[in-house]
Amino acid sequence: MSPLYLAAKHRLRWVRQKISPPEVAIIGSYHGGNTGDMALAGAIQLALKDTSTKYGLQSHYNLGVWPKAPRAIIGGGAIADESFLRNLAERYRGQWKRVAILGVGFVGDIQKPDILQFLREISVFSVRTHDAKQKFESMTGQTIANCAYDLSFAHFEENAYRNTSNNHELPIGINLAEVQCSLLNKSVQIESEFVEASSDAHRRQGERIFQQYRTYFRAIVAHWLAQGKKVTHIPFTVGDDTIARHILEGMDVTYLKFQNKPAKVLARIRNVQRFYTTRFHALAFGIMCGVPVTPYCYAAKCRNLLLNLDIKNEIFLSPERFIDNPIEPLITKAICENGLIVPAKQLTQIKTSVHNLISSAYNRIQDA
Repeated sequence: MSPLYLAAKHRLRWVRQKISPPEVAIIGSYHGGNTGDMALAGAIQLALKDTSTKYGLQSHYNLGVWPKAPRAIIGGGAIADESFLRNLAERYRGQWKRVAILGVGFVGDIQKPDILQFLREISVFSVRTHDAKQKFESMTGQTIANCAYDLSFAHFEENAYRNTSNNHELPIGINLAEVQCSLLNKSVQIESEFVEASSDAHRRQGERIFQQYRTYFRAIVAHWLAQGKKVTHIPFTVGDDTIARHILEGMDVTYLKFQNKPAKVLARIRNVQRFYTTRFHALAFGIMCGVPVTPYCYAAKCRNLLLNLDIKNEIFLSPERFIDNPIEPLITKAICENGLIVPAKQLTQIKTSVHNLISSAYNRIQDA
């Protein structure tokens, strides 16, 4: 899927809603360029498909240009920043009970009293990590009963779940991503958090993390190729494909084209023997498929997901370990140890809890 195709499809969705506005807006990062974000949208669509309600996807970053629906469900992701919440509160002023916010993460601090009051008064507010739960409770003085699992777990299919570790005919799956860096004119740019003007140490730290990341994945790919295995890269954004080709240049890797339909990406992952991941939703999708997963937890949300699944901290590979440890033992561990697997029974329970959360939120905004 090319960026031009995705942009055209996104614009067509807007045109259709201008002609026939939805009754419920499903709002999030739904421009189509990230498989994980589309999985969040799809989770809500799955829960609402048997209702008679007309719903439509809208993008949170330019919400003002979309037709206002009478009710709204904000569907997951790290989108709860002050600017978006202010726009959302203003858009539904006087109708806050018609809004539900599900499974989100906070971006920055929320300090304005009217936004905090908005969060207190909407029908449902849920977060996907304990850190976000504590932050919400600290800011608003209200208690959230528990954390929601990421909404993408609504796509779990028990009859398609299988442990592929012993199927040696399948390729090794990998997912690389532009995290903590970006590629500009074939030159890697370290993200701003590492390049503060006053701190050369931050820049060096970011560069070291990237070089260790590059060494780590090249070594894993080289090992499996030497064993006669095929290696397949599965992107979750167009940028994933770009950075993978840069990092793995000269290696015999099959690069699958970007696909934003969750069902098709899940089918791809079910056809690998094991999966080395970077993206948060690559990790979640691998878990849902039953494929042994070895994650690089580039962000706290990855570690929080594993902690929510009762997976011990010792297995986490994070940027901090790239800084503080020699790379060779980390590579050996990733190759020799089995990937993590979450039992199907546990995933079925998670899927049910996600479905119940969305259905309950829909009922509450309908009653408002």
